[in-house]
Amino acid sequence: DSLFGPRRYGPVERDVPMQAPVESSRAPAPKKSETTPTLSVMVMGDSMADWLGYGLEEAFADSPEIGVVRKSKAHSGLIRYEARGDLDWWHVARDMLSNEKADYVVMMLGVDDRTSIRESQVEQKKAQEAKEAAKDAPKDAAKDDKKPDQDAKSDTKIDDDETPPSIVAPEPKRGASGAIEFRTERWEQIYTKRIDDTIAALKSKGVPVFWVGLPSIHGTRSTADVVYLNDLYRARAEKAGIVYVDIWDGFVDEDG
Repeated sequence: DSLFGPRRYGPVERDVPMQAPVESSRAPAPKKSETTPTLSVMVMGDSMADWLGYGLEEAFADSPEIGVVRKSKAHSGLIRYEARGDLDWWHVARDMLSNEKADYVVMMLGVDDRTSIRESQVEQKKAQEAKEAAKDAPKDAAKDDKKPDQDAKSDTKIDDDETPPSIVAPEPKRGASGAIEFRTERWEQIYTKRIDDTIAALKSKGVPVFWVGLPSIHGTRSTADVVYLNDLYRARAEKAGIVYVDIWDGFVDEDG
C-alpha cells in the first residue's frame, strides 16, 4: 500500500461527475430572454443590488414583457465607487440613465459604507465656508443690535468680557489617516449630501425611483449600523419624493 491507500492501476471511475464550485457571494448571471421586454427596470448599486436584480428576475419570470437590467458594481457605495478612481455613484448613475432605457429605477447600496469617509476638496471648501459664516454670525448680530447712541462712541474701548463670543463648530473626529470616522456628526453631513446627490441623479430620468434599504446583517454592531444607514436613506428618500422600500416589506403596494 502507498501512503494514501492501496495502489490503483488503470483509469479511476467516478460515479458522480465533478461540478464547478459555486460562487455564493455573487448572484447568478442574468438569463437570456427570447422576448424583447417592453418595460425596463434598472437596478443599480453594490453586490446586494445584484442579488436584488436576480430576485426581481425570478419574480417577473412569468412576465417576459418586464425586463430587469442589472447595473451593479461589487464593493461600491457612496464612500467610493471603486478603490482606485475618482468616479462617484451619482455621476455614474446619471450617465447610465441618459444612455439607456429605464421605466423604473431601483437603487440599493451601503453595506460597504460602514467605514470612515474622506472629504473631497469641494466638501472641505463648503465646510470651511459654513464654519466662517457661523463664526461671523454673532458679530453681525451684535452690530445690528447696537443702540444709536453707541454708534457715536465708536472710539470707546470695549473690554474683553463684553466682546460677544464666537460660535465655532467643533472639529470632526478624524482617524489617524485624516478621514472622518463613521457615524460622527460630520460624517453624517457628508454622507447625507451624497445621498441627496445620488437621488437627484436617479430622478434625472423622470421615471419612478425606488431606494431599497439594507437587510439585517448578522451581529449586534452590524445590525445597529444598518439601522442607522436605513434611517438616513428613508429620511432623504421621503424628502426627495421617491419611494423608500423596506427590504422585508417588498415591492407590493396597496394596489397589489
